[in-house]
Amino acid sequence: MMRHAEEDLQRLRGAAARFSSLAADPTASELRAMVQEYEFKGLIDELDLSSMTHHREKDLIKVIDAYLLVSHSMTSLLPSLLNLRVLRFSWVDFDDDMWDVLEALPHLNGLSLEDCELTSVRAGQLSLTAFHCTTKARLFNDYCSTSPVIMKPPCLEVLTLDDAYCTKSILYSLNSSGTFEHLTHLAIIVAEEYSASFFAFLPSIPNLSHLRLSRCSTITQYPNSLPPDIIPQLTAFEGPCHVSHLFTTGRPVTSVKLLLLTETLYGEMNSFATVDETISMISQFSKSRASLHELSIDYLLPRLDLINPICQFHRHLRCLDIGLATSFEVGLEGDVVEPMDYNADGVDDSPDIELDDRGLPKQNPASLQGLVSWIAVGHTRLPANIEIFRIHYAHHEIDTPLSPARERGMVTRLSELYPLLREVYLGNFVWQKMKEGWITMRSMQKH
Repeated sequence: MMRHAEEDLQRLRGAAARFSSLAADPTASELRAMVQEYEFKGLIDELDLSSMTHHREKDLIKVIDAYLLVSHSMTSLLPSLLNLRVLRFSWVDFDDDMWDVLEALPHLNGLSLEDCELTSVRAGQLSLTAFHCTTKARLFNDYCSTSPVIMKPPCLEVLTLDDAYCTKSILYSLNSSGTFEHLTHLAIIVAEEYSASFFAFLPSIPNLSHLRLSRCSTITQYPNSLPPDIIPQLTAFEGPCHVSHLFTTGRPVTSVKLLLLTETLYGEMNSFATVDETISMISQFSKSRASLHELSIDYLLPRLDLINPICQFHRHLRCLDIGLATSFEVGLEGDVVEPMDYNADGVDDSPDIELDDRGLPKQNPASLQGLVSWIAVGHTRLPANIEIFRIHYAHHEIDTPLSPARERGMVTRLSELYPLLREVYLGNFVWQKMKEGWITMRSMQKH
């Protein structure tokens, strides 16, 4: 145990010494001038540290004291980094002294705060082009009472407020700051408590082109529609289904990412949209002033009668990304129904399937491989100009039981039907079309 504590102490004290040396060394001016981006990760917190079995209590106190020394040395170094443009902090507590340091940096235009507690009495006054405030792991007892930062409208271009702790207070301050003419990208978490403040902010961002809303399924009070002069330049929307029509109708939206399984402020999941609700929402996107080119839908029920209207309403799609709800989530049962059954050599050995008058199977496929099979034989048509087609389970940890030979056969069929197709993802492999043919790589993450 003692050995681990000594190693941590030596590492932290060494870092503090290097920070202090770099700040004080008169011969290091050129080195300091080279630093334009800086990232500092703090300790998670004392409570989490105390759960570390390799530290005894008295050793833990020494480690925390050493970290505080590192933090102080880091803060003392910042004023000498005169060309610093981008700062990224995580698990750092911000007080008035920290804001004093940041305000004195002449070229700082990007600030990212992740899981940072904002303990300052006053707000920082910064001329930023990009500000990101997010919470991923840290839990806060309540909202931040005062806005931690005031951003000057002439500069701000990118804003991320994915932090339930301080988004409310920042929104209030933004609403009294004038018009943000240059703000083009906004990602924000919206709760019922401050949804009115969010909608009041929209007229202040006339040139917004990209909007991402997260964890806002608790919103119940919102307008039936937005006037056409509100965010009239919007081209990309990502968010929950029940408010999507507000931002796509009458605007030149060409890219939509829709979440049918919406997430609350506390990470809880709501129920799935019904078939009729889903079709209604898909049809709403056709009211955009521009043709939809990219569409991503997460937690779509695995039904051919939902994929068909997507392609019928949006014939100009170039990229279609479908994240399927799994059968155990939606209560679907029954055998997998497929039009073709590849043997070990990848040869089609299709069984006879009973079809309805639309040419679709009377029994719902209820699986990824079943859906892909029907699409690959042309019973369900994708848009003619499709270039990228991805279909997978929304829960990416769920395995897709397709062999490489089976996938290759389906990709070959798809490429014959859609000559512009250049990328296919069927849950296991990413297939890309090259001069020499289709190549594949194992996918390590959900697309």
